[in-house]
Amino acid sequence: MENIAIGRILSSHGTKGQFKVRSFSGEIKHFSRLQSVILDGHGRKRSYDVEEVNTLGSDLLINF
Repeated sequence: MENIAIGRILSSHGTKGQFKVRSFSGEIKHFSRLQSVILDGHGRKRSYDVEEVNTLGSDLLINF
């Protein structure tokens, strides 16, 4: 299966382990259907289960 980049983590958010994410396409509905994601950065790839997705204006708050 091919992986597709759908967004970028902007920052951590709050004290409950949330991350602020911006969609590359501007669409955000498909994020609510995610079960897991692969984070790719700093030469490493790691898989995480998605626990919760909420909207924050045009961005998202995601718990892994």
